[in-house]
Amino acid sequence: MGKIKTSQGGGIAGFPLPCQTNPPWRRALIGQVALIRAGWGLAQYPNLITPEVSVNPAHAPEITLRLRVLALATGVIILRPSRFFMFRIFKGKESG
Repeated sequence: MGKIKTSQGGGIAGFPLPCQTNPPWRRALIGQVALIRAGWGLAQYPNLITPEVSVNPAHAPEITLRLRVLALATGVIILRPSRFFMFRIFKGKESG
């Protein structure tokens, strides 16, 4: 019963959203949607597509997962300084 009340509270919190540009309401609604999605995933846990596909046989081979992490780390190392310089150049102090 508590889960239903929480879901109703999150839905009610979203009603003023179109009328106002109030960040706390927006954050409450985003948080509620994230919690609902996470709860759904936890409820389905061992099965991704019931009952045909479960988590263990669906994951990629170990080498693929390691290469993906390596690619993400390399991308962060390359893109973070580039992003810093881009913001420094194009979002500098305004003259006037």
